[in-house]
Amino acid sequence: MFLKQHRHVKNNNTNKEKEAIALQANWEVLLHYGDANIAILYQNIYFWCKKHEADEDPKYFNGGKYWMFYSASKMQKKLFPFWHEKKIQRMLKQLETDGFLVSSNFNMLKADKTKWYSTTNEI
Repeated sequence: MFLKQHRHVKNNNTNKEKEAIALQANWEVLLHYGDANIAILYQNIYFWCKKHEADEDPKYFNGGKYWMFYSASKMQKKLFPFWHEKKIQRMLKQLETDGFLVSSNFNMLKADKTKWYSTTNEI
């Protein structure tokens, strides 16, 4: 289920190498938490960061990393309608606290508090 998203990401690695990297990242998160929900959330963020990297999209490149940005509210509406916004917020915070994700704010408007998320190199 997790790996199907990565088949469309273009880079110099073969599809099998990309799938192995994605599987390793998800496996580490799943083993750490024992919770498929948090692994699914992590996988989604991992996918978007890798997609932006493969596309070499400068809009998502800051501080030497590729990022994705969605508020927990927007994630709930667009990506995970089966989870409550508070659940997404808790899982994001947990992934950050445990070092699987980093967050920042690269928004042009100071009033825009949408967090940007990227995976760490810990996995």
